[in-house]
Amino acid sequence: MHEFEMKKSNYKLFIHKWEIAVILEAGYRKLHENEDCSEYIRVCENLYFSIAFVPNSNSVKLSDEEINDFCKGLHLVSDQIMDKVNHKSSLIQLQSILFSDCNIQQEALMVSAIKWASEAFAFPMPIINVTFDDTIKPCGKYIFDFSNLI
Repeated sequence: MHEFEMKKSNYKLFIHKWEIAVILEAGYRKLHENEDCSEYIRVCENLYFSIAFVPNSNSVKLSDEEINDFCKGLHLVSDQIMDKVNHKSSLIQLQSILFSDCNIQQEALMVSAIKWASEAFAFPMPIINVTFDDTIKPCGKYIFDFSNLI
């Protein structure tokens, strides 16, 4: 069995009133030629995602929506990922993730996936502009601009 190439990543954002922090560890490996991918989430052609939390990692259990957001982030940089693995079928496996449920937005999970991928696959972190809109009730909201990736 192929071993995972593991990478830890730490995404922090603090512009205005509150901080978002996502700490994660994930790995990737090339898939076997005849490996069954039906248990994995398809990110794009030849790129798959799964979660296998390490026991006692204190990881946050992700909702289906949060898993989807993480995969959206991977999808936004899937061309760069596939270039780095020479377009071979590959699996990304999330083994731990920590964040405060009180201080998270779905877009932060997307950015944390992108940041992890840029570090794990050694490509430049794309520019994602972020502002804080304090007119959005009750506490304001970070506004993420992914237009450089679309």
